[in-house]
Amino acid sequence: LRGNFTDGDVTLHRALTVIEKTYGSGSPRAVQPLQLLAGNSLASKDFVAAQSYSQRALELSQKDMGLNNQVYESLRLAATVYTVQNSYDKAQPYLLRAVDVGEKLFGNEDYRTIAPLYALCDVERHLNNPTETEQCYRRLVSGMETIYGASDPTLVRALTEYAQSLKGVGKTDEALKVEQRAELIRQSAPKN
Repeated sequence: LRGNFTDGDVTLHRALTVIEKTYGSGSPRAVQPLQLLAGNSLASKDFVAAQSYSQRALELSQKDMGLNNQVYESLRLAATVYTVQNSYDKAQPYLLRAVDVGEKLFGNEDYRTIAPLYALCDVERHLNNPTETEQCYRRLVSGMETIYGASDPTLVRALTEYAQSLKGVGKTDEALKVEQRAELIRQSAPKN
């Protein structure tokens, strides 16, 4: 398809039609083409279509399937539809659920749980929820340290944002320590 979303959409709609004719319109087998259609719509900035496809994918992925990777991916996709539009209040419930499902499926210190947690922290920051933001970044940094190590350069941005969240709840001394740690990691990181 090489970046041609129109051709891709035509193919995905054909696949969706075949699935619906074969298995019925409510079949969870339709989730993957719906997710792909939502992704194409996002890339084309057709947010109404992206929202519609992502919601339908989420509904079908939850149907008779319990918690699974498709539910997790559908929640993340639904949240992304809103975050790219800066509709953080609408993205928040999907991210909260994605983190919860991720923890149940993969554990709380797995990169697949950390990814929506990172997005959730950003959403909380945009919603100006200082206490929730600070707690979220605390969890995020802990998980990232477990995955990447306590001095990995991947932590710098999360530590910097965590320090800002600490300032937001009046913990300036702790924020200063976190900023110093981030700077130390930044300075010791290999230069390209």
